[in-house]
Amino acid sequence: MPMSAHPPRPVSRGKRQALTDLRQAFQPQSPLDSSPCQVAWWSRPAEAVGGDLVVVHPLPDGRRFLFVADVMGHGTPAAIVASGVRALLHLHLDAGPCRPGEVLARLGRSIHALYAGYFVTATACVLDPAAGLLTYAQAGHPPLLAGSARGVCQLSLPSLPLGVLPGERYAEETHLLEPGSAVLIHTDGITDALSDVVGAGLATLAELLQQHPAEADEQVRAVRRAVRAAGQPGDDCTVLAVTLPHAA
Repeated sequence: MPMSAHPPRPVSRGKRQALTDLRQAFQPQSPLDSSPCQVAWWSRPAEAVGGDLVVVHPLPDGRRFLFVADVMGHGTPAAIVASGVRALLHLHLDAGPCRPGEVLARLGRSIHALYAGYFVTATACVLDPAAGLLTYAQAGHPPLLAGSARGVCQLSLPSLPLGVLPGERYAEETHLLEPGSAVLIHTDGITDALSDVVGAGLATLAELLQQHPAEADEQVRAVRRAVRAAGQPGDDCTVLAVTLPHAA
C-alpha cells in the first residue's frame, strides 16, 4: 500500500536486530509443508520491516485458515500495527467460529478501536483440502488467483479495508478446487512491482501461476524472481501459495 517514500536512515546493530526479530515474528508458525496440501510463502518489505502479514493456522479435520494482510504505510509503524493484528487474529481464532467473514468483521472492530487512523486490507480463507473447498472473504484486498488445468480465475469480493467502519460486514464465497489446483494470495506490492499499468501486474501473476501449476515452492520462487528482476519495489511485497494434491 504505497505512501510517500523517504530515504532509509542508517540503524544501529541493536535496532537492526530488534527489527529482524519483529520481522521474524510475522512468519507462519505452523509447518508449511503439512499434508495434504503444500504451502509456501515469500515476503520482502520495502524497508527493514514492513506491514505485510501472513498467517497459516491449523483447524480441525485437516483444514487451514489462511490470512494475508497489508497495513497502510511502511517501516516500523506499519510493522508494529501488523504485529498487533497478528495477535488479535489469533485471539479471535481461538475465541469462536473461524468463518472468514466473521473473523474479518471482528478484526475490523478491534483495529478501528485500537489503531485509529490506520486501515488494513486482508484476505481470509478456510481451505478444506480433502473436500477441495476454499471459503474466502476479503477486506479491500487484491483478488485471489485460483489455477487448475482449466486455467486461472480471479476470486474477488470488493469491500472496505479493516478499520474504516467498525460495523462493516464481510461477505463470503466458496470456490470448488479441482485436485492439483493452486491458490495464490498476494499483497498489491507484488502486482505493482510487476507492472505500473493497472491490471497488467495481475495478468503477469496469473501467467506465472499458469506456468508453474504443480508446486507451491516453485510458484513462490517464480514470483520472487519476477519481482526482483523488476527492481527495488516501492512497497512491501508478499505472496502465499497453496497447492492441492493431484487425484490418486
